[in-house]
Amino acid sequence: MKGRRLHSAVFTTFEFDPTFFEQEIIPSLLDIAFSHATSMRLVQLEDHLKNVPGGIAVFYDAQHVSPSDSGSSRLDIRRVPVRHTKGVFHPKIALLLVEDLEPDEGGHHARTLLVACLSANITRAGWWSNLEAGHIEEIREGDKTSLKVDLLPFIAILLDAVRDRNLPQPELEGIKKFLGRTEKRTHRSVEGRLLPQFYGGHSSVVDFLADRAGEALNGCYLEVISPYFDKAPTCKVLQALVDRFAPREVRVFLPRNDSGENLCRDDFHASVSEIANVYWSVLPADALSMGGGERTKKRFVHAKVYRFFSRNPSREIVFVGSANLTTPAHERGNIECGLLIEVEAPKRPDFWLTRDSAARNAFAQSIEDGLEADLDAYCPLDVRFDWRSRKGELYWDSRLPSPPLKLQANGVLLGEMPSLPSKQWVALGEAISLALKECLERSSLLEVARPDKPVAHVLVQEEGMWGKPSLLKSLSTADILKYWSLLTAEQRAAFIAERSAEIKSLGLGNDLVIPLAKIIDRDTVFDRFAGIFHAFGCLERDVAKSLREGQEKIADYRIFGVRYDSLGSLLARIEAEAGEADRDAERYVMLLCAKQMCRELKHEFRDYWASRSKEAAQLESQIDRLDSLRQRVIEAGSADDTEFPAFLTWFDQWFLKRARGPATVAP
Repeated sequence: MKGRRLHSAVFTTFEFDPTFFEQEIIPSLLDIAFSHATSMRLVQLEDHLKNVPGGIAVFYDAQHVSPSDSGSSRLDIRRVPVRHTKGVFHPKIALLLVEDLEPDEGGHHARTLLVACLSANITRAGWWSNLEAGHIEEIREGDKTSLKVDLLPFIAILLDAVRDRNLPQPELEGIKKFLGRTEKRTHRSVEGRLLPQFYGGHSSVVDFLADRAGEALNGCYLEVISPYFDKAPTCKVLQALVDRFAPREVRVFLPRNDSGENLCRDDFHASVSEIANVYWSVLPADALSMGGGERTKKRFVHAKVYRFFSRNPSREIVFVGSANLTTPAHERGNIECGLLIEVEAPKRPDFWLTRDSAARNAFAQSIEDGLEADLDAYCPLDVRFDWRSRKGELYWDSRLPSPPLKLQANGVLLGEMPSLPSKQWVALGEAISLALKECLERSSLLEVARPDKPVAHVLVQEEGMWGKPSLLKSLSTADILKYWSLLTAEQRAAFIAERSAEIKSLGLGNDLVIPLAKIIDRDTVFDRFAGIFHAFGCLERDVAKSLREGQEKIADYRIFGVRYDSLGSLLARIEAEAGEADRDAERYVMLLCAKQMCRELKHEFRDYWASRSKEAAQLESQIDRLDSLRQRVIEAGSADDTEFPAFLTWFDQWFLKRARGPATVAP
């Protein structure tokens, strides 16, 4: 990411911890020094993410949302539940579309797609404590790439998974469009070296490996790292690998718990041991160590790696991704992903794993990966809330109508639904929508209760996030104007850090923050009025630039949003400070600036303004309510000058009429 900025991103995961994703993963994608305090970091992220034009989306298995969500979603991230009826939704991939910070000679910021295939779920354990594996490939703008042929069908799988629910996916569509402008490589190797190949589940894993690498895998050494196996007496997928590629020797990682017990069935262990040239094996102890000595808990091995290598000639080909050594993963029961890559081999590549020499250990129940669907816990309910309309909707994603449902949050009843029709969005009533809105300011995770079924957790899909209140509830009019004038993300982050006292009680980690003294600005009449004009000029230029570039989301936040830095928030602060008569003249000039800016934007961007007619009407109503400021200014000024009302009428007319430069005449 160095020297680049994020344009858009799509993540897929089996298990999803939304709080961890927002607070820990998203900051790693942005080249900004964020605060250690959770609340302040989220406010800084709120500011920065509205400038990610293509947006961020996460696709996750609908049954595996982490109930550890410690608070409401604060960031503008599209969260898409996926239900896969044949198995589970199990791919772990990150598609990051980035662009160069520095333009080329033509002023163009070149874009690159980063394709990361991982074994890690979007959870604290997956990113911080497990032993995981992954690989990243880059596709530059206009490249010839071997990944296009399989990435596009995988994107089609994701789009098809949500098509019935009519959920827009602009993030995926943008990446699809980028790939459409690249060229497909027809050759699978160059000068004898295998080009990267993407696996998206359109064939079995064994068929994919044989098709893409061909004879290069035959007769190699093979080692397999997988934390989970079939709950069966034999391993059919391992036998299929052996039969297809005839490896010289196979070493299979044997997972164990902290007590040293083997995490597989006894008969499964025995049957694998009976396959010719196949050996149960272990990783070196230092690879599993978390530090702190022998008694420290070991890392859980969650990596999924299939490593083929030969010594003469030296060659190493690795398949890494989400596929466990199980039948659903290998035989298209699950949705999986992976990358097949040839890596630079040392002179004589050797095994990572060592044959297991321990005496026969006890066997324990394998740690569940949640890969077997729990039919009792299965709840095909989607809940979405639009902050723009303040309305909620429900969707029962099943062929049959739903049973009676109760929506709860932390055990508190939000509302009851007698039954929902199959595969239709149903609008919630005003009372339940209001209760859901209030709930979402605290938590985005709902509990769904049904007769004779365990309570299910459902993550609310929030839309129109520019209409959701920020953690930083409000700023003074002076602070909002100053914020509009700041030019860089670093300046805005520092500005928020100065307001640490206003955010201090809102979250964890705030005791780590050293309060910063506010910079005291010069307070002269000239500075104040010049600051107003400068701030509105900056805001108008930023919004106009965003709309010309098709980035309507940024304009939504800045003009119609309810965040601390939106135009509507400024108008609300003017209204709240109306009792302070000593600065009514300044507030009136702000009001005129707002009128002038809205008039100019409405004139230049008619289609956009018309598409936001409801929000525009609300904004104009806010402005109209402030017209009483004019009378207060007249009363204050005409006490000493009877001609002041006429002057103000003249001033209004010429202030609102934007001066235009002379027309350019061709020479």
